[in-house]
Amino acid sequence: MKPKVGRLSTRSFAAGIVAGALAIGISLLIRLLFGGPFLPELASQTLFSLTPGEFESQAVENFGPLAKYSAFIAAIVINFILYGLFGILVDKIHTKSKWKSYIGKAFQSSIIAYVILLFLSILLVTTIQLRSGAATQSIPLLVISLILPQLVFGFIFSSFFRIGQALKKPLEEEMPDTKMRIVSRKEFLHLGLVSAIAFPIIYFGLNRLFSGQGQEQEETGPSSSQLSPQSKSQPVGLRIPC
Repeated sequence: MKPKVGRLSTRSFAAGIVAGALAIGISLLIRLLFGGPFLPELASQTLFSLTPGEFESQAVENFGPLAKYSAFIAAIVINFILYGLFGILVDKIHTKSKWKSYIGKAFQSSIIAYVILLFLSILLVTTIQLRSGAATQSIPLLVISLILPQLVFGFIFSSFFRIGQALKKPLEEEMPDTKMRIVSRKEFLHLGLVSAIAFPIIYFGLNRLFSGQGQEQEETGPSSSQLSPQSKSQPVGLRIPC
């Protein structure tokens, strides 16, 4: 029983990460096209607001360009892991939920992810505002911008298990091992297809975001690493720390 539970948790975690990758890609597009919030950017900006100026300057001096985006990349990785944990949590809730249809499970998955991420986003924005006084995203914009990515997560995540359930029905008379191999192969192909869509969006989106940040810094003069600790307390906008 334990190995089976472990396999299901791993499967849910992987499905959560892949569905979350597409949600992250959609959120990144909203950030680029409409100026909406991007959770990893909020997280890195929060770290920036909490870091004393002398520590930041020392990090830039020691690590050079690596220090520029390290917090941002780490926040993206954590965001992926968070969606994987959503996958495990949502799958456990689905087993006890009265919502047995695909649509019901999809909306339930979306609501769970939306509520948790909205809470985290408001917490990060509030921290930035209190610590640095920087101009941040408005709460109504946060509420609206998080809807579409979480709907994408919910429907994509639930589709993985819909495939497995659909395949199991006509295979009930076959050997369990054969059934599991066929189900696993179909689910793996589905994971690969969604990944092939999500990760290029993230790659090109991040490339454009980083390029835009670099152009803004060249136009506005000295980077944040050259600012004094006193100037960091002034509104600096929502930018990746560098």
